[in-house]
Amino acid sequence: MTRCLTLLFSAAFLIQSTVAQQTYIRCETVEDEAERLLYGQAEPKVDFENWIAAQITHRKTKSMGASRAILTIPVIFHIIHNGDNVGSGENLSQAQINSQLDVLNEDFRRTPGTPGFNSNAVGADCEIEFCMAVIDPNGNILSEPGIDRRDMGQSTWQRSTGATNDIQAVLKPQTSWDPTKYLNIWTVNFGGASSNLLGYAQFPSSTLPGMGTNAGAANTDGVVVRATATGRVGNVVSPYNKGRTLTHEVGHCLGLRHIWGDGSDCTATDYCGDTPASDASNSGCPNTNSCTDPAPDPRDMVENYMDYTNDACMNIFTQDQKARMLTVLGVSPRRLSLTTSNVCFIPATISFTGKVIDAATNAGIANANVLMTGAGTYNLTTDANGNFTVASLIAGNYTIYAGKWGYRTNTKAAANYTTTGPTVNIALTKGYYDDFSFDFNWANTSNASTGNWTRAVPIGTIYTANNTSLTCATDADVSTDFTNQAYVTGNGGGQAGTDDVDGGTIILTSPTMDLTTYTDPILKYYRWFFNDGGTGTPDDSFEVVLSSGNQSLVVEKIGFASSSSQWNLKSYRIKNFFPNPGNNIKVSFRTFDTSTGHLVEGGVDLFQVSDSIPPQAAPPVANMGVSTNVICAGNTINYNDLSTNAPTSWKWIFPGGSPSASTNQNPVVTYNSPGSYNAILIAVNSFGADTFTISTPVDVIGVEASFTQSVFATCIGDTVSFQSQSSCNPSTIKWILNGANPSTSTASTAAVVYNQAGLYDVTLIATNSFGSDTLTQSLTIQIFDAPGLIFGASPDTNNTGVGTATIDASSSVGPISYVWSNGQTTPSIQGLTAGTYIVTVTDGNGCTASETVAVGNVLFNSIKDEIDGKVFEIFPNPTHHFVAIKTSEKGLHATLTNSLGQKMMTQTLENPTTYFDLHDQPNGIYVLTVMDKDKMVKNWRIVKQ
Repeated sequence: MTRCLTLLFSAAFLIQSTVAQQTYIRCETVEDEAERLLYGQAEPKVDFENWIAAQITHRKTKSMGASRAILTIPVIFHIIHNGDNVGSGENLSQAQINSQLDVLNEDFRRTPGTPGFNSNAVGADCEIEFCMAVIDPNGNILSEPGIDRRDMGQSTWQRSTGATNDIQAVLKPQTSWDPTKYLNIWTVNFGGASSNLLGYAQFPSSTLPGMGTNAGAANTDGVVVRATATGRVGNVVSPYNKGRTLTHEVGHCLGLRHIWGDGSDCTATDYCGDTPASDASNSGCPNTNSCTDPAPDPRDMVENYMDYTNDACMNIFTQDQKARMLTVLGVSPRRLSLTTSNVCFIPATISFTGKVIDAATNAGIANANVLMTGAGTYNLTTDANGNFTVASLIAGNYTIYAGKWGYRTNTKAAANYTTTGPTVNIALTKGYYDDFSFDFNWANTSNASTGNWTRAVPIGTIYTANNTSLTCATDADVSTDFTNQAYVTGNGGGQAGTDDVDGGTIILTSPTMDLTTYTDPILKYYRWFFNDGGTGTPDDSFEVVLSSGNQSLVVEKIGFASSSSQWNLKSYRIKNFFPNPGNNIKVSFRTFDTSTGHLVEGGVDLFQVSDSIPPQAAPPVANMGVSTNVICAGNTINYNDLSTNAPTSWKWIFPGGSPSASTNQNPVVTYNSPGSYNAILIAVNSFGADTFTISTPVDVIGVEASFTQSVFATCIGDTVSFQSQSSCNPSTIKWILNGANPSTSTASTAAVVYNQAGLYDVTLIATNSFGSDTLTQSLTIQIFDAPGLIFGASPDTNNTGVGTATIDASSSVGPISYVWSNGQTTPSIQGLTAGTYIVTVTDGNGCTASETVAVGNVLFNSIKDEIDGKVFEIFPNPTHHFVAIKTSEKGLHATLTNSLGQKMMTQTLENPTTYFDLHDQPNGIYVLTVMDKDKMVKNWRIVKQ
């Protein structure tokens, strides 16, 4: 239910149910989000919620009344087991998985005649369906649709803090499929700290600037569910035997929060206005009303899939929950791409053949590795003649890579393969090269407790101290090589100290190299080393060691003073270490954690050994690397010669650069004008020349406008700050802020106020001597109106405390909360003496308004009488509406009689003041009689006018 905007993160209640002596924890999605936030792998809840609120409002405005196509999400169930036969233990049967898919579709489509149907007025057909993937990431047709069976050699798995979280650190990264194409679902046998857990999911991320891929790591994205809570047939355990655990967790995966807002009172929010407030989760299937809502004050929606009740109790998503999920599917990264994935359909295929050949001899290269990426992904190995075949290649665009140890990896540029054609040849030149696109069997040894060398796409971690953040583990490989992999220490992401090198040495060693035919071999590599943090001076190190089989020599040793948060290119002449290198040359990269308390992270990429003088008469093969592809005008770029076959001279051509040409091997070039520029290298030796043109032109930016904002949704009158993040040192800034006050600004930070509700655009124009750039963010700020208030009051009478004050905010977005100056929290307050009362109203958008309500004082004539020591006051007399008896005596009986002697009403005097309502009685004379145990005390004549 939508309440005032709750900006602080709240821990979820671990509501538990006891079933057959087993106590279950229903969900740990909120705990997972909190831990990933600590490790820099999730965005703050308030940032996401402000962003999605504006997106939902915009979507409702644009699509009101429009019909929508059904959105289909492909799923893959990774069935994790420990060698069980299919259909036994946690190796769930196809029938059990199929039953789970049926439950998802029934629940998300509100299908009539199924347990997923409800007749609630706010119940929604979410128009979301799920289908079983039929092809795997490599393009192969699955033998069991939607199922990936994995014997992981482990009986239990746990989700818990730190290194023991083997689901996040081990299971998911090793088994995840591309989350832009598949909704990953893992069925597991939870154990350890998670032995009672039913499931958890990863929340979606926004497209907010600066969030990047860390706003929800890709290789952990998806849902984990207990095997015995999956589906509704087979190995399932009551009361979680109807498949609703996965319905609940998929709801989280599509952006839904728990219906009680993960708070401990009735003010927390799930950001959906049609789910009644709840002060905590519910278990079982109760009939409870834990919070007071506006009339008619509905009970807790225990049937909602986002509560913690039993499976059999659940049957509803609401209209606002539907709007939230459809918005996430329309704008959130990875969720949007899921709806266009075609992995549930068997695509058109062709027969494809290729050949990897030696560039010098044209002979086929046996046992070469081939990677094809595009419409599908295929990892292949050539036969004895260098041939490779894909009998059923998914037709489409592909880039093809080929490599083998002892050759330089090469690529066939992207091409569209839609019909069977001639053999595609890929030529490789001799040399030792590894950018880790392929696994060439590097040896990996370690006596450290964590941080072992890992060949993978780097995830990266951030170390922050003294308000300064450094990248201690890289989140990207060297950009000038093929694919995106490198060797890095650890790769679990998370907290900076969680997966670094700890308590020992890790060693990465290359395969053997035969350099007997090389005249002057040159070793080149990029390395990363970071050593910082903790107490005292960091004292760990990184070594590069060259070995001949009989002797090992240190090529490079890096200590703390040389560590940095970036890739560094290094080059060494091997003959400086071994004058006659033989056929047993290896290179090792060693990272040492000497003492505890300091962060240690390392990386290796783009490894190569080439001959400065070619072993045979051959012209050079020109190639280059660049330090960056994007710079501001006036800045410099470092160009590196990566040519092979030992060029002896170089000619560089830099259109638009300064200098415009160079003969240096590794020149430095300045670009003073914005534009997109090529770079050309002509490498020459005595056998010929070769020309290489940079594949990705250098983009030189004059100025680029960019900004961040303090909030994405707020209330009328609140201050909103926009901060310029423009690059290339703009000399002037101009803001155009439609609807704001002020509507323009030239300050780097514009602080403005919006006085009318609506969705507003923001435009930033950044200018420097090279030009200007304009960025307009459409509908980027949502301004909510203040609550509309109508007030009323009835006066006090004779200072007896019978006044009332009422506020009506029913025209505002609910739910509404009220706080009066006397501490009362209801829309109408009674028992007031004359005076003024201030009420502050907060609506469902978190916006407030105040009103002062005056309660007057009406004085009436009264009768005061004392009888046998008993004091009575009767007022007002005459009266228009009521007559009251005020006395300290209790237990007396008062009767009101009309002029015909008929008793109109009788009351016992138990309170200090007792009222007789004459509002509906005719005008005339009435007699008020007080009796004490059948003895009349007194009669008074009352006149109603």
